Amino acid sequence: MKARFFGVLIVQFVALVFVFASVEAAQQVFLFVSESAVFDATTQQVMFTIEFNQVPDFSSVDSFGRQANSFQYFIVSDPNRPYPANFAAIIRGEEIHHTQSEIRIRNATPSDPDPAAGGWGAIRGTVPYRLNGNVLTFSVPLQVLSDQSRGGTFEYQLESYHFGTSTKFVESRATQSDGTPGTIRIDINPGNSANTINPRNQGVIPVAILTTPNFKASTIAPLSVRFGPGQAREVHGKGHMEDVDGDGDRDLVLHFHMQETGIECGATSAILSARTVEGQSISGKDTIKTVGCK
Repeated sequence: MKARFFGVLIVQFVALVFVFASVEAAQQVFLFVSESAVFDATTQQVMFTIEFNQVPDFSSVDSFGRQANSFQYFIVSDPNRPYPANFAAIIRGEEIHHTQSEIRIRNATPSDPDPAAGGWGAIRGTVPYRLNGNVLTFSVPLQVLSDQSRGGTFEYQLESYHFGTSTKFVESRATQSDGTPGTIRIDINPGNSANTINPRNQGVIPVAILTTPNFKASTIAPLSVRFGPGQAREVHGKGHMEDVDGDGDRDLVLHFHMQETGIECGATSAILSARTVEGQSISGKDTIKTVGCK
């Protein structure tokens, strides 16, 4: 009787271990959860943004040389042509473990004998990338991506991989930003109605992007934010959501090193510029009063 009891317990224990292992394995599958490609007609650059479900591991490789986490863009030139001639360029996230700091863009054909090419063509160009937690951003000149695109419009495919196994695939089209900024409301030094600023301060200054009926502050891409004449970047590379004006909506609070803002004694206003995750240019202006200048 006791043997049967313990046998049942062992079976149940093994079953639980299997369930937990399966759940853990499912949670570890690497994939992207959102993505965008936005062409800026002014700069002739395409800004790519990928948000992954976890911080990617671009350094580890398995015994076959496959990168732990990777992605690949297929830039379409002519969908009517046969594979792989239908692609103008391949953006190779799989090669990041070779370069560490850059992303390689290759021709689709003819195949390059370099094993790192993965069967794709010669390198068209390389660009730096920025990884902020689980969000990857990089900008590519349009001419590096395609010789045939007109006006920055092109179709592309994006695929993510976990040790070479496909985890997600999407087909999409680049959107276009005309570079004309939309106007938003900002609050410099929220909580201080006079917006007093000491240009000689060595600390940080908070600036809030306010949510309004026509604009959600949560749509801002924090890495794109610039503040003041010095075009200061957000200290932490991200912001936090908080209702700073007491209207029940959550606003985006950002912080900037005072000495990087370029704000000088006597200034009466300061401007913040940024882009949304969809690539729309926005800007906001608020009045300030400088102190500590005598």
